Amino acid sequence: MHRGSWAVMLVVAFACGPGPDALPGPVGAGPSTSVQRRSTAQVPLVGGTVTLAGGGDFAVVSDAERDVLHVVNVRERRALGRLPLPEGSLPGPGAEDGRGNVRVVLRGTGQLVTVRVASATLARTESVCPEPRGVAWDPGQKAVLVACAGGELVTLPAEGSLSVRRFDGELRDVVVSGGRVRLSTFRSAELLTVEPSGTPQRTAPPEAELPSVAGAPTAFVPTVAWRTLATRSGQTVMVHQRSVRGDIDAIRTGLPPVAVPYYRNPCDSTVVRTAVTVFEGSALVGSTEVPGVVPIDAAVTPSGELLIASAGTEELVRLPLNRVQGFTPSGVCGIVNASRPAPTEAGAPGGPVGVPVGVAAVSDELVLVHSRAPNTLLFVERGRVTTSLALTPDLPATPGVELFHGSSGGIACASCHPEGQEDGHTWTFFGERRRTQALSGGLRATAPYHWQGDLSTLDALVSDTFVARMGGAPPPPEVVASLEAFLDGIAAPRPPTRDAPVDMARGRAAFVKAGCVGCHRGERLTLAVNADVGTGGAFQTPSLKGLAMRGPWMHDGCARTLAQRVNDPACGGDRHGDVSGLTASERDALVAYLGQL
Repeated sequence: MHRGSWAVMLVVAFACGPGPDALPGPVGAGPSTSVQRRSTAQVPLVGGTVTLAGGGDFAVVSDAERDVLHVVNVRERRALGRLPLPEGSLPGPGAEDGRGNVRVVLRGTGQLVTVRVASATLARTESVCPEPRGVAWDPGQKAVLVACAGGELVTLPAEGSLSVRRFDGELRDVVVSGGRVRLSTFRSAELLTVEPSGTPQRTAPPEAELPSVAGAPTAFVPTVAWRTLATRSGQTVMVHQRSVRGDIDAIRTGLPPVAVPYYRNPCDSTVVRTAVTVFEGSALVGSTEVPGVVPIDAAVTPSGELLIASAGTEELVRLPLNRVQGFTPSGVCGIVNASRPAPTEAGAPGGPVGVPVGVAAVSDELVLVHSRAPNTLLFVERGRVTTSLALTPDLPATPGVELFHGSSGGIACASCHPEGQEDGHTWTFFGERRRTQALSGGLRATAPYHWQGDLSTLDALVSDTFVARMGGAPPPPEVVASLEAFLDGIAAPRPPTRDAPVDMARGRAAFVKAGCVGCHRGERLTLAVNADVGTGGAFQTPSLKGLAMRGPWMHDGCARTLAQRVNDPACGGDRHGDVSGLTASERDALVAYLGQL
């Protein structure tokens, strides 16, 4: 990742409706086995790429860009095997099971693959859910647990058939801590403690009043839980973001018109900050802000030091977790003894860790770091790289991917569009509330861009956000072209599975009856035109593909649920489809139908 004056941050203003994705797979009691193959030439970074096994003697490294798994002998510091996967597998995080194997989620195909570490071979592959994200071994149940983007928690016991529980929220990680199963939700950054039956306990990181560049305290709310993990002491640690709730332009008051005026401060950004929150059970232990941009992965050493791999700033940030006890965000950035490495250490910006996308702590002295560019596994001992193990040759240059994830003045495109999607946050510009829009599902076909549809090309969008709004130098045309190609290839999120089949024909009939096809039709279910639907102006008609995974809905985030969008007159009303002409059962059918697009 090469940072420079052209490293444009598209942030909130860079948004457009999504486009095509695979048709919904079968829905019912079990997880969907319908998958869509995707090119791995350029994919968003997701982290969690290093899995330890055998007490730290071995590691399995996931490479989603090449659809490859690497098995490494950590003790001997050599590669044991390179295991190719079918194109579009997109391998992600893994976990060692009770038999010494490593189970790795395949986000692109909805599967879980078993790696026999000792022989560096692949065993079976099994379907689990449309988009698996996190995985853990539960010794109490003697089962592998898989957390899925659609809210499914899949349990695969050592003996017997898999089972599925469904939760509200877009799941990211699953951990077993203190004998309890806990889940994190990705965009809303909540911790769910799973109860044997009934409603899970929900705990969220605290909101914060933090100083801004303008000097006045500003409210920040938790967003985007990049990584959640358990410590040896039974605590749960969440590495997440906090995003400003107030008017962004008010933060700029009194600042000189220099490049990136919003974002300069000791914690990298005043609109999106990296945070660490520690839980004991479901109770809050403490929370603090730390340096770093796009905190894509994290690990805890045996002695309790948290290591955060920040892809955006190309560094490792270190934080002793015992210093977070009882701490609440305050002061300049709220840092509690969190440290960036010195320029001579591994993890220094631009230093020897390259672009870190995975980190694992073998011991207090030895840390493994997976670098995307160059594609290597680094052995870091006491802050210095002692071994660099090349995995595979580097891919051709992808300046669009680098621009998207790299920090410029303390924020990255991926800060507001994690994993190439969106953060679920509603922002305020000059008193106007605007929901972050999705980038996935075929970007080019959704032009013109912005909620107002006032920018016809990506180059115009870059000029508006980076050059005019942020005062930066224009990126070269080849960088903009690479960015456009990268974004255009990001698939829309897949719909979640349901306990009972959805009557798609009945839902479609209600969709047509309400007049929704007037604006939402064609392959992407959008005409990509502006329409006034009674919400205070004419706004772009977004695609409905992957709609269930993009709440809250509407340009101002007024609908917290799809049912609210259909039933609440204050959030669209009859000018946004003639929903008053539908019966109660037809409205229910419409909501279920929208959730499966």
